[in-house]
Amino acid sequence: MVKSQPFLTDNDLQKLLSCKLKCHPSQRITFNIIIQLLWDSGARISEICNLTVQDFDYEEKFIILRNTKNKQDRIIPVTGNIAESIKKLVGRRKQGYIFRGRGNNPISRISVYQALQRRVTASGINKHIRPHTFRHHLITDKLNKNVPLPLVQKYVGHTSMSSTSLYYHYTQDDLKKVLEA
Repeated sequence: MVKSQPFLTDNDLQKLLSCKLKCHPSQRITFNIIIQLLWDSGARISEICNLTVQDFDYEEKFIILRNTKNKQDRIIPVTGNIAESIKKLVGRRKQGYIFRGRGNNPISRISVYQALQRRVTASGINKHIRPHTFRHHLITDKLNKNVPLPLVQKYVGHTSMSSTSLYYHYTQDDLKKVLEA
């Protein structure tokens, strides 16, 4: 069963990306990219944290999520803006993690969670937002926009259609249509 999640809006995203925090500019850039990737890709936070430079194709504008929860690799397209941002962040590096923590280790999920919580607080958004909230938002949004269920399933890496179909949400207007029919 899918836990109830707050639904995010484009306005929420803009607030998260533009809120002012006291941090090093490189941290602001890194977390903006992570938040945007979570929003656009529906990836799990562990999948984002473990992205390597080799998993990013700037020319074709995609990332490869490797060894995901279901032990499958997924190819996810990224926008031109995200591709440019990742390219700048990576610089001339040819290997290693895109989002680095201490040393040559990947950034930790806890670091991302804590940074996200600071941003939620600073932005004034009164919702319980976790990294997984972005995944939930993407799946729900695509299903509500009538993207075919099998496409959404493949995009987010669910092994069964029933996992993806749990994300269908109905508005009050949808329910009124049933009564009127």
